[in-house]
Amino acid sequence: MKNFSAFSMLQKNKLPFLAFLASIVFHVTLSAQVDEPILETEEVEVIKNFRASLEEAEKVMLDANMPEAKKKDELLDYQVPSRLLGMEYPAPKIRPLAMKRDKQPEKYAGFAKAGYGTPSSPYGELSYHFNKEEAFNFGGAFKHHSANYKQRENQAFSSTNFNLYGTNFFDQGFALTGNAAFQNDGVRLYGYNDMDTSFTKEQVARNIQTLSGGLRFFNGPATVGNLNYHAAASFYRLQESFADSKETGVNLDLGVTHYFEGKHPLNLRIINDLTSFQDTAKQSLNNFYFQPDFALHAEQFILKVGANLIANNNDFLVYPNLELAVIILGSRLTAFAGWEGGNLQKNTMRSILAYNPFASSIINLRNTNYRDIHAGIKGKMKSFEYEGQLGLKNAKNLALFLNNPADARQLDVLYDTVSIFYIKGSVIANLVNNLEAVLTLSNSIYDTKNEEKAWHLPALEANAAIKYKSSDERFACKAELYLANGVPFLNAEGVRDRLNPLYDLSFAFDYWFAQNIGAFLQLNNLANNRRERWSGYPIYGLNVLAGVTAKF
Repeated sequence: MKNFSAFSMLQKNKLPFLAFLASIVFHVTLSAQVDEPILETEEVEVIKNFRASLEEAEKVMLDANMPEAKKKDELLDYQVPSRLLGMEYPAPKIRPLAMKRDKQPEKYAGFAKAGYGTPSSPYGELSYHFNKEEAFNFGGAFKHHSANYKQRENQAFSSTNFNLYGTNFFDQGFALTGNAAFQNDGVRLYGYNDMDTSFTKEQVARNIQTLSGGLRFFNGPATVGNLNYHAAASFYRLQESFADSKETGVNLDLGVTHYFEGKHPLNLRIINDLTSFQDTAKQSLNNFYFQPDFALHAEQFILKVGANLIANNNDFLVYPNLELAVIILGSRLTAFAGWEGGNLQKNTMRSILAYNPFASSIINLRNTNYRDIHAGIKGKMKSFEYEGQLGLKNAKNLALFLNNPADARQLDVLYDTVSIFYIKGSVIANLVNNLEAVLTLSNSIYDTKNEEKAWHLPALEANAAIKYKSSDERFACKAELYLANGVPFLNAEGVRDRLNPLYDLSFAFDYWFAQNIGAFLQLNNLANNRRERWSGYPIYGLNVLAGVTAKF
């Protein structure tokens, strides 16, 4: 580092130094002419001046709570677990200033995908994104997918959505992003026994239309005082045709984060989440959150201490939010533990139908209140990354599902207090160049307070996948195996039973004939498994989808 400092000093003060050097040479020359004999001279030819510079090293800030992204195209809600990254700090490299740069890959603003498959399954996708760096960006996307299995009465679905988004970065240092979306989902309630009962399309059709949008105001570049801020507002309006139900949601979100010494974040966040639902009667569910927390980043550990203060209707609740990660062997092994309370999950018509599209539209709005105590390990080695966790979760008002005895087309929603002991893990391995394997596994043991079983909730789920992409990125393929145990339910006689498990083996292929024209093929459920995820609703068996892709 001393040599580096001297070199920097010479670069900043090269004119005075050259003048000083010239005076010394001039004085020595005069002295040689008077007192010393003249030496023989040689000619020196300078072919090219060499200039060297140090490539600027990037300063990497480590933060268990990832700072908010500065540029966003869409307003999305992510729940991302904290992850410790193994960071390497390369030494500065000296290179000629005129080193030739690698050719940048060509960028495309648009993407299109179209195909057709079985059973009677058209597919279309189109998106376009325009970006002007450090100024603004905007784009839009369209997607449609539908299928109609004609061997079973009314087993069909369709999904169509539009999305527009954009972000503008102002010279004053703040940014504004927004999005608007419309989604239309068509579901048919085919869960009845079509051998002795028949319904017309209109009698089982459920059409769900959702209009949503939002705005988010935040600081673009980092502020002088290491302060990040945001203010966001979003809404949705949902209409469901089967029971003529309507629902409206509004969410207001304010937050500010200050980094002490550039690495210890103090967060303050206020959220007001409002929901109104109406069918034959009107319901509302409003949650107000105040969430302060502070994270201390030490050399060998990261400690997060916070609280979750919640006002819900007439209740005021205070829960802790604690997380500790201890670095044992650098990035190779980290142990962590946490205690989270007051993690409310709303059970609205929107959330319930997204999880179970065959659920009854007549629901009671309730919060599922989670309290979670967990511990685990994670790490990253040369060729693979792993994480394992076990915990005990208490869920008050957890949504369960049972077939309606009077109407086989729908599943009723009921609530119970459930204790859940769970264990889960994942491994990502880079086997060889461009070949990656992924394995995830989770198992939950439910202890219900009132119900006999946790109806229709899966316990064991496993997913294994192998992905390959060629070096020139013209060919990619994926093989995936998904396993799930059968879920408990009550049969037509009211006796506890269990549905069959799922074994789903699928393959996907992508090939680019040219730089911007390609084709794709998907082979799904090769075992032709007709397992029922929901009682009375068998899934599609073997299905195929193929088509073309384009970038422009």
